[in-house]
Amino acid sequence: MSKDFSYPQRILVVDDSEIDRFITDKILRRAHFSGQTLFRKTGKEALDFLLCTKPEEQPDLVFLDLNMPQMGGLAFLKALEECWAGEKIAFQIYVLSSSTLASDQFAAIRFNFVRGYLVKPLSVATAAGILSSQTGFKL
Repeated sequence: MSKDFSYPQRILVVDDSEIDRFITDKILRRAHFSGQTLFRKTGKEALDFLLCTKPEEQPDLVFLDLNMPQMGGLAFLKALEECWAGEKIAFQIYVLSSSTLASDQFAAIRFNFVRGYLVKPLSVATAAGILSSQTGFKL
């Protein structure tokens, strides 16, 4: 049985911290993700990328930090909600934040397209669970 996943093919990590982006990518690889990891440093960069990318080239999963300069995660989610008003968002979004505040968690999960709120660092077990929920593959 192969541990390579056919889905997701692309994951977008939106985080201003280079170290956190590196760690998240390493954890995804340890969870047997073999696709492409894309990176953006701000919510604005991520939103611009998503708006300019063909649907077939968009990520399948997004891991989104909350606290970033220029446009944070919550502002990104609000803008995404406005841009995709009435349309189904084809990718899954997980907030991945260092914040343990209940108010941040509530603010993030109020968006019906946010699949979950995770506290950094992402664990290999959690990453594998998310990946397997997308593929039907069980480790």
